[in-house]
Amino acid sequence: MYVAGLLIVAASTAACAFAQDYWQLLVFRGLGGAGSVMFTVASMALVVRLAPPESRGRVSGAYASAFLIGNVCGPVVGGLLAASACGCRSSSTRPPWCWPPWWCRPS
Repeated sequence: MYVAGLLIVAASTAACAFAQDYWQLLVFRGLGGAGSVMFTVASMALVVRLAPPESRGRVSGAYASAFLIGNVCGPVVGGLLAASACGCRSSSTRPPWCWPPWWCRPS
């Protein structure tokens, strides 16, 4: 289930780049969400299974903490990057290390 979820996320993310209209994008994002749930649940089960019994609580707490910190800090970092001339609207001032994402291509 771990690898299947990872492959679904990868395939749906690639499909989002080639969506022709909003409904295709919505379906591909929905499939990516389902794959992400598969990946997340399977990775938590894998972490708990591989941890020794006496440290499973600590390991699952560390996993949950990292997951929540990523969910809080990810949008903040993304917003800062978008505001620092790396967004779709500022193509003339984009630094050379910032490649434009596929969804910013002209229609």
